[in-house]
Amino acid sequence: MKERKDKEIIANSNGVTIFDFPLGFTPTERDLELAFEGETIRNIPPLNNRQLKICDAQGLSWLVDLKLDVVFWLEVSFASSYDKKPTDHDPTEVFKGKVRIGQYTVQGPFLFPIAEVIRKVEIPGLSVMMVPGKKQIHSLTINFKNNETKLR
Repeated sequence: MKERKDKEIIANSNGVTIFDFPLGFTPTERDLELAFEGETIRNIPPLNNRQLKICDAQGLSWLVDLKLDVVFWLEVSFASSYDKKPTDHDPTEVFKGKVRIGQYTVQGPFLFPIAEVIRKVEIPGLSVMMVPGKKQIHSLTINFKNNETKLR
């Protein structure tokens, strides 16, 4: 496995950058392969030309459209869910780095008041969703809106 000196995911007006690898606003499957070079990627069997890919060691997963060769979203898992039993569709580890959304930086599970601030950040071409647990945010999903429009 490749040693990551800077475990940071950035979403801003330049698009998304993961571990110093720029993905932009319209990443392809190959872009994620390059960003995670040296990591073990687990592939869930495809369904309707879509495939979930998981990097367990980094606590990250993403959905690829195999026909269009685009990534729809990237999910960052900060904590295992206490609300449901983990499945093979969940990363086995959690993300240990930092995530910057606009000018705000979060790390690990974070509290709802922080989520409310981040939720208001607008980045054209991207949207950010958060999955709440009982007392904190357990995961964050960055949606690539330009890739989603390719379905229409």
